[in-house]
Amino acid sequence: MDKREDIAITEPDLAGAVFAIDLALRMLERAREQFARKNYLAALEESRNSIRMASSAIMLRNGHMAGNLDAAIAYLSRYYPGRFPLHGWQKTEAMAASRKGGLYGMLAAVVGSATRDLEGEAVGAIGTAESFLDAVRRELS
Repeated sequence: MDKREDIAITEPDLAGAVFAIDLALRMLERAREQFARKNYLAALEESRNSIRMASSAIMLRNGHMAGNLDAAIAYLSRYYPGRFPLHGWQKTEAMAASRKGGLYGMLAAVVGSATRDLEGEAVGAIGTAESFLDAVRRELS
């Protein structure tokens, strides 16, 4: 099975979707707080988590669950073309991954995908999370 097809079908869960969007909003608020404290890496991580949780809200409402990032993005692209900032989400995921230690972070730094402007990356991630949450709220209303 292609990673983009890793979608499980469940019962639609509106309560779960509402809970997920509430968590996503709380995560975004924590991202803003971390940014205000100049803890840009934590702000980036919280923004990424907020986007992930917001995407789960849409999928829960529809009775689907993605097994990985590629599957979630493929699902949203297919059923909601142009409605979510998916490129920004992918960029946020890549930024967060490149900031982590280990082999992946080292390779990302070597090939140049890890930038030196963590504050700017955090600003971009928070903006993407805000846009994503706005789009999810429109879809759920």
